[in-house]
Amino acid sequence: MPLMAVAATLLFLPGIGLSYALGVRGTASAVVAPALSVAIIAVGAIATTAVGVAWNWVSFTASALLLIALAAVARGAVQRGSGQRLSLGITIKPGPLVLGVGLSAIALITWAVIFLPQATLFAQTFDNTFHLNAIRYILDTGRASSFTIREVTGGSGLYPAAWHALVALVAMPAGLMLSPAAMIPVAVNATTIAVIVGGWAMGVLAVAQVIAGRSGMVAIMAAAVISAIPLFPWLFIEWGSLYPNLLGMSLVPSVVAIMWAVGRTAPSTAADHRAVLAGDNPLWVALIVIAVAVVGVTLSHPNAAFTLACVALMIAFGAFTRRVRAAGLPIRPSFAAGGIALVLAAGALVWAWVYLAPPLPTTPPSPIGMRVALTEWALSAPVKDSPEMWAWPVLLALGVVVGVKRREFTPLVLALVGMVVFVGAATAKTAELSRAFGGVFYQDPRRIAVFSLILALPLALSALGLYDDLMANRATPSGRRWWVARASVVAVACVAIAVPTWTLSMGPHISTLATKIAIPSPKRYLSPDEMALIERLPADVSPGTKVVGDPGNGSAFIYALSDVPVVFPHFFTDDSPAMSQLRNHLFDPATRPASCDAVRSTGAWYFADFGRGSTFFGGRQYYPGLVKPDYTMLTLVDEQGAAKLYRITGCK
Repeated sequence: MPLMAVAATLLFLPGIGLSYALGVRGTASAVVAPALSVAIIAVGAIATTAVGVAWNWVSFTASALLLIALAAVARGAVQRGSGQRLSLGITIKPGPLVLGVGLSAIALITWAVIFLPQATLFAQTFDNTFHLNAIRYILDTGRASSFTIREVTGGSGLYPAAWHALVALVAMPAGLMLSPAAMIPVAVNATTIAVIVGGWAMGVLAVAQVIAGRSGMVAIMAAAVISAIPLFPWLFIEWGSLYPNLLGMSLVPSVVAIMWAVGRTAPSTAADHRAVLAGDNPLWVALIVIAVAVVGVTLSHPNAAFTLACVALMIAFGAFTRRVRAAGLPIRPSFAAGGIALVLAAGALVWAWVYLAPPLPTTPPSPIGMRVALTEWALSAPVKDSPEMWAWPVLLALGVVVGVKRREFTPLVLALVGMVVFVGAATAKTAELSRAFGGVFYQDPRRIAVFSLILALPLALSALGLYDDLMANRATPSGRRWWVARASVVAVACVAIAVPTWTLSMGPHISTLATKIAIPSPKRYLSPDEMALIERLPADVSPGTKVVGDPGNGSAFIYALSDVPVVFPHFFTDDSPAMSQLRNHLFDPATRPASCDAVRSTGAWYFADFGRGSTFFGGRQYYPGLVKPDYTMLTLVDEQGAAKLYRITGCK
């Protein structure tokens, strides 16, 4: 709990300060705060690393205060120069928002505890070896920049490190309370809960208010929807684990809420009363806030930036068509220019989508039939054995009804775009076509499914507006019976939304995840014996030396969990010549002198023997030089069951 409070403070306090400096007032400042906070953290981490200052609470606080002060000074200068105030308010009611967040928190934390029953557990997955080691690298070196984080594996270039910089800050006080083996996993879990509650849930509830209505009853139903989405965030933790992507996608809804309010300033339907901008020159403030939030989203993960760009473009098209429809004929030249600009923006997005995809995308899965793909999209279940959300197709269908009734089609268009991308990637017969649809998401059905889920979210949440429409068309007598009737309607709706998914798919799936991916087991990267030995490594290994081992057998987690450096902190590293020698020929008698030179140059005087049974990307194919140890070169230092640590004594 203390670390969850630390993570929540980091997600909200800097962002609220920056939002107030930019002129945001009211509940909107809290809604957009997580995205702004992440922008502050990501930019601060880049700046401190660039000037050679270690990333810690002091440098973070200084950089945050500096950015907030610069924003306040810039806004003040603009106000003085123009003679106009700049402020922004959005009609998001705090009461229903707090109610919805509270209910969502109860549900999400309950699922998280079922998923990871111990705070010290962590997902033993391919990506998580990099993420946990990157956090340890930040703690050791103070280098948290998105331009340097790949140094942990010997690489260089840009990699989104906002999540790593955030978790590193949470892990710093954790190190005062917990062992090296526990501090990073606990910090990761605390941050994850803070992100999915304070970022994802609050953002979705804000979108629900903007689109569906501002009553407490709508907030309760929206919380039921949040609690019953198995795809996100749980599949991003189970598979990958995709923590940076999770952070970025969790921030998208709050920015969408602001964007939707901006779009609603155009002449529109009777639904305009549900969300409008207020304040002095609010449009400019909203655009500045959105721009800063986009920085946070992008430095969390580019997938989230592409998702947000799609939503922004569709909202802009919707606002444009409403303005044109309201103005009537003839079409003004300014409208023609605006239409051309939107078409060019759409073309640029499509070009970036196709040609800025990662150069080495994941091998696409085998194509499936159209009917299967549509079913997977409708149930938000992108892969075999993933849990279905049974209420999702009903919500989408009701959302279409609401959209037609209100003549508001942007949610429907967004959902269709997401469906086309998902189905196109799933059914593509060629690798080129699959890459065109899903390459930007690494051709991974889970990532693509979350993209399509977020694009369909406004349509699904629109369905909740039926409740407010129903109540608005009826007399509103006071009295206990009326409130009981309203509450009964909402209770039935919540049960219909959540309970089938909880009981039939989501609950059974999540309840087994800990044994599948987190609890130490011979079937995972780390067995209980290996975990116990790792906890003793700080006392076993001499300072200034490293451990060499096959990361596919679990040694990739040694650095993160013990703070003992390793030669191979991930399955894929940019090898130096010495590392390549160890990888391929450490125990080869024919190259003994070269191997000993490599041991000396890397400081790899210890060998972790965690068995022959590689789990993933290990063994003879990837680390042939470590498969058959030459025990005449080794002296046993420590052992726990089958897990052994040796000192390399065959090299002087």
